[in-house]
Amino acid sequence: MREDRSARLRAESIEVSYDFFRPVTFANSGRVDYDAYRSQLTIRMPSTLHDTFTQNVVFHIENALNALRVQDNPLSTWAGDIRCTSTSDILLEHDGVNNKRSKRSPDCAFRHKGAKYPGLIIEVSYSQKAKDLPRLADDYILGSNGNIRTVIGLDLEYSGSYSARLYRWQATFTRDENNEEELSAKLIANLVRMYIAHWSCS
Repeated sequence: MREDRSARLRAESIEVSYDFFRPVTFANSGRVDYDAYRSQLTIRMPSTLHDTFTQNVVFHIENALNALRVQDNPLSTWAGDIRCTSTSDILLEHDGVNNKRSKRSPDCAFRHKGAKYPGLIIEVSYSQKAKDLPRLADDYILGSNGNIRTVIGLDLEYSGSYSARLYRWQATFTRDENNEEELSAKLIANLVRMYIAHWSCS
């Protein structure tokens, strides 16, 4: 099984914006993330398994939302205003260090009508890339000032039968010793195993 192919380019000496070089250099290279804090570009070229699994997750979430939309209560109106924005680019806030903005292209996102940011982000990885999930959760939640409320990481495993481990980070506000508000990405759930042996792809 081939893992996600990911190429990283150091951009510390390149004084151009992402919008400048994107159409020239990376137009046909897959999805591109730009990390302003680390001055790093990541070209994301997910595999067929990755995309098929992500589509499966979206399908089940949409089914759950559709079940809420047909109910006769205020929840149906709320659910009716939620849309899947797929891999649409998310421009995060200035990083506070070099006054640049990071851009992320998630595997999946769900946003409420009128909201600046999606409330839910889903990122899918293979076991070799699972170590990146906590950093991504931090970037999404802190980079949106907590407007991205939940990040779900799904770590795919391949060992004869398909399964994935689920991690969930939540935007959490606390008070420090000076009674100042602090935002963090708190890991709420981890190592919840999902079995997905009923589907496969080649």
